[in-house]
Amino acid sequence: MITLGLKQAIQHLKSDVYFFSVIERSIFSLCFVNFSWNNRIIMRLILVLNVLTILFESISGAGLKVSLKRTYVTRDGQWLKNVKTQSKRYTQFFEAGSPKVALTNYQNVTYYGEIALGNPLQKFNVVFDTGSSDLWVPSKKCWWSLACWNHNTYNSDKSSTYELVKDAFSIQYGTGSVLGIVARDSLWIDNTEIKHQQFGEATAESRQTFRPAKFDGIFGLGLPDLSTTNSLPPVYNMVHQRLISHPVFSVYLNRNESSAHGGEILFGDINQDYIQGPLSEHPVISTSYWMIFMSNIETTTGVQWCENGFQAVPDTGSSLVLGPYEDIIEILEYMGAQITPEGLGFVDCDHVDTLPNITFVADDRKLTLQAEDYVLRGEENGSTYCLAGFNAVRNLDFWILGDVFLGKFYTVFKIGSNPTVSFGDLKKV
Repeated sequence: MITLGLKQAIQHLKSDVYFFSVIERSIFSLCFVNFSWNNRIIMRLILVLNVLTILFESISGAGLKVSLKRTYVTRDGQWLKNVKTQSKRYTQFFEAGSPKVALTNYQNVTYYGEIALGNPLQKFNVVFDTGSSDLWVPSKKCWWSLACWNHNTYNSDKSSTYELVKDAFSIQYGTGSVLGIVARDSLWIDNTEIKHQQFGEATAESRQTFRPAKFDGIFGLGLPDLSTTNSLPPVYNMVHQRLISHPVFSVYLNRNESSAHGGEILFGDINQDYIQGPLSEHPVISTSYWMIFMSNIETTTGVQWCENGFQAVPDTGSSLVLGPYEDIIEILEYMGAQITPEGLGFVDCDHVDTLPNITFVADDRKLTLQAEDYVLRGEENGSTYCLAGFNAVRNLDFWILGDVFLGKFYTVFKIGSNPTVSFGDLKKV
């Protein structure tokens, strides 16, 4: 476990964002050329102190904040049908040898926030998705796709900063697809302009996935290697344009379904108001996904699974925890769940409080889910059901840690030459 402190944050900032020595040498040569050697040393120290003062002032900034909205989800028969369909599609999609794909299941997503594009601003609700790397919104040119008709669309003719890139793009997600053209324009987040952001104008979208959605588009937070539009993800442009102090973004998902506040995405900072105790930092082991290594999964009774370790991807765009078929089935069987052909498990609603804690171990950090964290209640045909938030997927050889997992922790993603994912315990409310 590694505790992130101010010293480490400064080092990250120096190595990944700013080049202090270049700035310092340039100003020194311009301003102090006529000073004696001793005076130069003194002024050099003063300059460094001034730069550090600016640095500390920038670190204290609040970052760029996006408040998340929550879609009220009725876990009825249709919701359950979508979950089962999702499992079948993932099984087909993750066949051996499949190319890199966006991990997200958008049919059951519940969190989204507002951004804007262009000058003057055109506003959109988007899903902030760590399982994909592209930003796209519906285009005004999306004439023949029903999924675009009931959403906000981007009109390039109305923006004075629009640039046509001309490249075509096509993105295949786990449960749908989009295609269109690549453009470039100003992106606005928290009243801050990110200039020349490349993004996709979707001219066709999968109707079943995107037409009923409460959001308009997708804001990819994944690594650049996964981009299908050959675009630099927005958070990287925020760093390059020096709009944020730290090369990080932080995610808080509010799992309290009665709360109007859905959570928060914070670019360039960490919101200590949500965290208790230290953060544990884990290195990313993939160039495509926010993939980390986990040691094993265990319960308080000593039972363990995946004892040789496994790879896991924190994915804000997926609702459940997905994993290799055999591993998840063993966990569901241990719970005494009734297992469906789709790899889902239903548990007795009257005995949820007797279900085991499920602990994911990463390095020496134990990340524990209690039954109240992973059991989802719903109704079908007038009867209440309880679904364990784990989905066994055939042909999947790594784990996808969706909202069931991420809602329990405060998660920090650090970009740069050595990307990391950090987890912190949420404060008790």
